[in-house]
Amino acid sequence: MVNKDWIGTKASTFKCLGASNHTNHEREKNDYYATDPIASELLLKIEPQLDNIWEPSVGEGHLAEPLRKEGKLKIVSDLVDRGYYPEDIKYKYSIDFLEFKKPWKGDIVTNPPYSVAQSFVEHSLSLIDDKHYVAMFLKLTFCEGKERRKFFENYPPIRIYVSSSRILCAMNGEFEKPKKDKNGSICVDKEGNTIMQKQSSAACYAWFIWQKGYKDPTELKWFN
Repeated sequence: MVNKDWIGTKASTFKCLGASNHTNHEREKNDYYATDPIASELLLKIEPQLDNIWEPSVGEGHLAEPLRKEGKLKIVSDLVDRGYYPEDIKYKYSIDFLEFKKPWKGDIVTNPPYSVAQSFVEHSLSLIDDKHYVAMFLKLTFCEGKERRKFFENYPPIRIYVSSSRILCAMNGEFEKPKKDKNGSICVDKEGNTIMQKQSSAACYAWFIWQKGYKDPTELKWFN
């Protein structure tokens, strides 16, 4: 087992590497942002054919765990070991996904580090066989840009599902923070325990679905 490089706390059982660039503060090292597990729970409802899945930016398993529970997950990996060790799943850490060369006989699902999101898509498509799928949970702004347009012309998603409700990607998995009153003081309950409140999301996310070999127009849908 490699040495662990923990970033953040053990506030929740599962946290995962995600992608978000709407924050005003300094970005977290290695783009470590946890994604609400509801994202992959809903993915399996709208794309039930996904199977034999590799999650290559697993973090502590937020996106992976719902896939595992449905028997869809085969292997997980990450650049950093963040403590997700499912007994029934193969796992590898200190793996740079973009340097991995061996073909994958299945689908790839993840929320990649935002700074290399396009590279993750292109590399994922290079690893899988025709007709298999790549599903990436990305900000809707991933659609923007002249260079990105060229990318989409070469690699059109088969479907894009825009989330009708905001799904949170939180730095270090901090989906909740202490509630504060109008004076900035932390609120506590009658027993003196800190009152926590769920953070809101400032960004709109979507599931981008690619099927290798697909070259027709992209279908735009909504979920959640």
